[in-house]
Amino acid sequence: MRFLVNAVTVSPRSPGNWAHLRNLLEGWKAAGTSDRVLLAAHPSFPLEVEESLGSLVEVHRSRLGRPGMLMTQHVSLNRLASRFQADVVLNATPVAATLVSVRAPQVTVVHDIRHTVQPEEFRRHQIVYRDLVYRRSIRESDAVIAVSWSTRDHLVRELGIDPNRIHVVPHGADHVDRWEHATPRSHGIAFAHWSNKRPELAIRAWALLRDSVPGFDRRLEVVGADDATRRALQSSADPRLNGLVRLHGYLPDREYQRLFSSAAVVLMPSTLEGFGLPVIEALRIGIPVVVSADAGAEDAGGDAAVYVAGDAESFAAVCARLFTDDEWRAHLVALGREHAAAFTWAATALATRAVLEKCVAKDR
Repeated sequence: MRFLVNAVTVSPRSPGNWAHLRNLLEGWKAAGTSDRVLLAAHPSFPLEVEESLGSLVEVHRSRLGRPGMLMTQHVSLNRLASRFQADVVLNATPVAATLVSVRAPQVTVVHDIRHTVQPEEFRRHQIVYRDLVYRRSIRESDAVIAVSWSTRDHLVRELGIDPNRIHVVPHGADHVDRWEHATPRSHGIAFAHWSNKRPELAIRAWALLRDSVPGFDRRLEVVGADDATRRALQSSADPRLNGLVRLHGYLPDREYQRLFSSAAVVLMPSTLEGFGLPVIEALRIGIPVVVSADAGAEDAGGDAAVYVAGDAESFAAVCARLFTDDEWRAHLVALGREHAAAFTWAATALATRAVLEKCVAKDR
């Protein structure tokens, strides 16, 4: 099968979508199919990733700048698909889909519809734009891939999508096996790259730990904070946390991987997750995860994550126990490794391929 992956809007600055794209392509390589892939990529698609994929993927980067990206997305994509003789087009996100109808069947991956489920986290123009683009992309698609059952249920309930058109294909986790791991398990880690991550709640939980646990001196590393978020978090944080909370921007891969893999606990006080990739990553490495209940991370966490109410007190209470109850911690680590072992990117690639193949067969 020959297919075009439309990922013009997916860059390393979009952590969840980027991780899915990169690891899906790596999973395709690991699956050992005879497929050929043309990737319509963001200008920043790294050369080292292209080289790692070998002959499986031909990369076509869009031109630099907004006009060049829009030209590739909405004008050149059909021409690329025709030149490549693509049997099917896989849109990496609904935002990547073209406004021009493509001759080949289309399948669109949907990570979440937060703009509909959590509209208070978006500006009005963002909601309007996303709603128009998502609805059109899904309408034009022959099938939709949801990354979790939670996302699938939201698509059915909020957008009225026929459930028979939706296929649930979860992420893999085995990419962390290639990470450069660091062994000390001393600190907590939380995230700040989107508003749904609620880093301020993780910081408040850390303040409660400082006040309630004698001699508490563990750090909380908050990753992905842009300048505005960093200033807001610094101004609102308890001054007694000086030295215990560190705010990071976007870290280079190796630095991030070392920081993540050496954590004692991962805090995910999110309002909503599409899948919750850091959850499954942590469980495979052997790091306990505390996550907000009903935030959409149940596929990733299974029975191994600890689900709590979305308040600082609940997160602090679980972290305090994790830091003092070695038997419970070991139990969670074992559960997490067992659960995460079933999630591989080769399985994700093959499940995605089955959806594409079904659409191609239907089109013939």
